[in-house]
Amino acid sequence: MKNRLDTKLERERIGRIVRARREELRLTLRELSTESGVALGALSQLERGHNFSAHTLIRVCDTLDLRISVVTEVG
Repeated sequence: MKNRLDTKLERERIGRIVRARREELRLTLRELSTESGVALGALSQLERGHNFSAHTLIRVCDTLDLRISVVTEVG
């Protein structure tokens, strides 16, 4: 059960980073969806720390000019 909690906490942390960067760039979710090619619902799920695919994260990070290694860094 601990691993599951850790994974959820990690997803939530990644979601906060993505949302902060999107807001820093003054993009709406709809604008990010259009620019990244990722569905609006998938972006919302990512930012709220729900399940998301590596493919989604990569596309969003590329669009927001975020390095994957920084976003996924633990600790």
